[in-house]
Amino acid sequence: MHLEMIDLSGDGDLDLLGAGYYAPGIRWFENAAGNGIAWTPGTIVTFENHTGVATGGLDGDGDPDVSSVGSFFTTGLV
Repeated sequence: MHLEMIDLSGDGDLDLLGAGYYAPGIRWFENAAGNGIAWTPGTIVTFENHTGVATGGLDGDGDPDVSSVGSFFTTGLV
């Protein structure tokens, strides 16, 4: 399981992003209340088993981008 905290929704507070081998897909949870009390689940991808996830500005448009490494059964980035 891999977790990362990043503002994916662009509202100024940290959200949770996660990937794990036994939980196919990449999920994120928006910090809906902004104080960590209420979380809204979302899914980025629903296929494959992901063993790691990373965020950063890959395309230069100013918003965070998500990349992932598949399990040992797959090759390349998602």
